[in-house]
Amino acid sequence: MNDDIKHDYEPPGLDAVGRTGEWVLPLDPFEDGATERFTGRFLGFGSSHRTTHINHDDAVAAPKGTACSGCRWFESRIFVDDNERFLLYTVGESIVDGEEPRYRAEWVVSPYEVIDLLTTFRPAEQPGGQRQQSLSYAARRALAQAANFNEKMRDAYEGRTAIL
Repeated sequence: MNDDIKHDYEPPGLDAVGRTGEWVLPLDPFEDGATERFTGRFLGFGSSHRTTHINHDDAVAAPKGTACSGCRWFESRIFVDDNERFLLYTVGESIVDGEEPRYRAEWVVSPYEVIDLLTTFRPAEQPGGQRQQSLSYAARRALAQAANFNEKMRDAYEGRTAIL
């Protein structure tokens, strides 16, 4: 399992939710790599990580194509800056040898866009039916926390989650 990746900056965790400050978020897994720097408030964090393994032998990492949220997981973080812009920062994490984290930062102007970016669309269950919309556990958790710290996010969250 991969313990060799080193970052100059680690994304903040659950203990930092609600804090306002200067943030430096990695955008690649390399020392001295690209970062996103800004001042704002950390509104919410969600993770699909689990401490146990599923779908494979615990002694080895999950093979490619095997879902195990103990080996590979998704994290979402929501921030708002001093100009009232929202940042959705996501990380695809992995402890599998040869796999590196995948970072993504996207600035948007409304909390509705944050929710839209976190919404997953699945194919219709029946021909001619509508695609199914859903929010992952990590997305729901980050949005619920963000709704607690930001009124605009709360209004969008309450309206959107009523239909999901």
